[in-house]
Amino acid sequence: MVNPETKKEQEAAVMLKGKGNNNPRLEARWLAEHAKRTGADLFSLVERRLSNEPLQYILGEWEFYGNAFYVGEGVLIPRQETERLVDVALCYIESQMNPTPIVADLCAGSGCVGLSIANRVDSNVFFVESQRQAAQYLVRNIDRYGLGERTETHFCSVFSQKLHKYLASPPFLADVIVANPPYLTSDEMNSLQPEVQREPIEALYGGYDGLTFYRHLFRDWKRYLVQNGLFAVEVGNEQADAVAELMKQAGFPRPIIHNDYVGIKRVVSAVNVVSHVARRKGRLERPTPKF
Repeated sequence: MVNPETKKEQEAAVMLKGKGNNNPRLEARWLAEHAKRTGADLFSLVERRLSNEPLQYILGEWEFYGNAFYVGEGVLIPRQETERLVDVALCYIESQMNPTPIVADLCAGSGCVGLSIANRVDSNVFFVESQRQAAQYLVRNIDRYGLGERTETHFCSVFSQKLHKYLASPPFLADVIVANPPYLTSDEMNSLQPEVQREPIEALYGGYDGLTFYRHLFRDWKRYLVQNGLFAVEVGNEQADAVAELMKQAGFPRPIIHNDYVGIKRVVSAVNVVSHVARRKGRLERPTPKF
């Protein structure tokens, strides 16, 4: 005799498959486990999924770089390709002698990038996120991993004049700056899958060619990077070469393009070989971190 819970899960899979879901059995299992854990009605969860609500929002969390992060309506869902950005940052940090690097995570969203770095190396992370709903998940994820004392959060645009005034005195400097800014083009926005359309447009749309943020990001934030510090960004499909050129124009002479796990050019990084900060006796004058 079939277990009633198993039968419900099978019925859920049939419902999902009937609407063209690509992974009906797996999603039905995840939804059934979530329903059992939370006391929610399984078929109510299935109906939400059938209305194109992202699975990750329904489950309330998603795995990224080996850890689970709270997610929900109003925050960008962590994706596997973004893990390559963490790889690049960690590789650089591990090559340096700095025992407690400062990392700036711009357009932070859920905080999955900066927190994944902080979970693996003893670092302090400076987050900037402009969207109120996303900021709520960022705070919850910081608390989830007990990293409040090693983080500083600012809920505003990365181009906020008030923020830049704050960073100027005393001067803030980071060893690593990472960013996963909005980079979808107008054409890509017009052809999004229905469930992706449920994610915040502010975290997706990067202007007509997807490059709007990059045009200002390197210019405005280079001043906050230590000499020989790393600036690394995620980019969209077929954007890597254009973003690398924008890096060169901003004063990063040798950008490097990194492929993701399926061979797509996904991350562009560069080292700040010329610093805007004065040096004393041949050494970089470092400020006291604002943590």
